[in-house]
Amino acid sequence: MLVFVKESLIIYSMPKTGTTSIDQALANRSTIRFSGTKNGGLKHISPNGFRKWEKALEKQYPDKKFESCCVMREPIEWLGSWYRYRTRDSLKNNPRYLGNITFNQFVKNICNGKGVNPQSKNLFNFQSRFLTRENKLIINRIFPYDKFQLFISYLNNKFNTEINVPQTNVSPVSKSNELELESDTSEKLQQLISLDSNIYKKLMELDSYDSSNQNHVNAFEGIINKNTKA
Repeated sequence: MLVFVKESLIIYSMPKTGTTSIDQALANRSTIRFSGTKNGGLKHISPNGFRKWEKALEKQYPDKKFESCCVMREPIEWLGSWYRYRTRDSLKNNPRYLGNITFNQFVKNICNGKGVNPQSKNLFNFQSRFLTRENKLIINRIFPYDKFQLFISYLNNKFNTEINVPQTNVSPVSKSNELELESDTSEKLQQLISLDSNIYKKLMELDSYDSSNQNHVNAFEGIINKNTKA
């Protein structure tokens, strides 16, 4: 996560959405950088987790109105990225290694709560939990991963320069049909990731979420409230 006082900008780092590349491209420009993913690292801190620091930031810079932003990924692809990342050879002796099971089995195990770390269930609707508080989106600008260039253009405009974003921390390339799901697994998964899926579909439809656009606010609140009542 990066904070830029001059640009009045906060970039939240949703896991598996190109955040390492953004971090490397912009870290030297940042006023505050939250880093690390292990042993209490704060690179992927959520807006809810950042609340106490946000209050301190507002107190330190009372004349600044910070705009927050992040990227969201299509939820099945997001799960697939987690799966591929955990199939890499360097994890073979680690309990988190998944190279010995298929993506379908990985998802099925989480759905059924069998043979997996109980915390793995937190992967379902993880992104919407990251983005919301009290049934409202709490990040000002949200861009879909499948239109990543729109996010880069937004950052270029903020920094008034062309940003070079390197490809880093990339999951292994998936093999043909590697991320296919059986129909029963897919059906159960869709029920468990429905909020993430519906938010992402609307992001793709609108190209991004902009909290200054009341139509955007109304559309996403409708999606979140409908899902919560379902």
